[in-house]
Amino acid sequence: MKENLISAKKNRIIEDYLSRLYLKLKTIPKSERQEIIKEIQSDILTEVEIKKGEGTHEEPEILFCILENLGKPEDVASEILSKSLISFRGNFVKRFISITIRNFFTAFLGFLYSIFTFCLYFFGFLFVAMACAKPLFPSKVGLFGSKNGFGGFGIIIKKMLIGIDGYNPRGEEILGFWVIPFGLFSGLLLLFLANIILLRLRKLSS
Repeated sequence: MKENLISAKKNRIIEDYLSRLYLKLKTIPKSERQEIIKEIQSDILTEVEIKKGEGTHEEPEILFCILENLGKPEDVASEILSKSLISFRGNFVKRFISITIRNFFTAFLGFLYSIFTFCLYFFGFLFVAMACAKPLFPSKVGLFGSKNGFGGFGIIIKKMLIGIDGYNPRGEEILGFWVIPFGLFSGLLLLFLANIILLRLRKLSS
């Protein structure tokens, strides 16, 4: 029973280490990345068996010592990536272009995520602010109509509308106090989505 617990703990430690290393090697093609991970895993397990045969320490202690000597996943990944870039095995130009394109699209995707997240935060805070300001300034918060259609949506501060301004002259506010439940529900929902996307963006850049 004790051996099973130790073995399970050993596997969790190795899986955690290798998963962190795998994420740091995302610029390397998947097949090559998996091969590297398998090779490192095999080396770790072999070293554990050798050290365990000496009978001086328990498996977890041995494993922690091996991983410490191996280095942090970030440092190991940096070393692997630097060797990958300067290696001329295979087609160096093709690999370099592949990595550059992949990094470009990752950065571009992060840029799009950032813009979209900013818009979600802006309108999320705007809707919540509208819900809070409506009871205080009922005629200056909400959806404004006009003779020609849409006049604007948001909060009027010193004749300037914060939100979506229409091309037509602003008329009277037409939503009334329905702005409050709409603003709270929509605003909190947008802020929730913005947080999810921001977490995704951080994971993408890690």
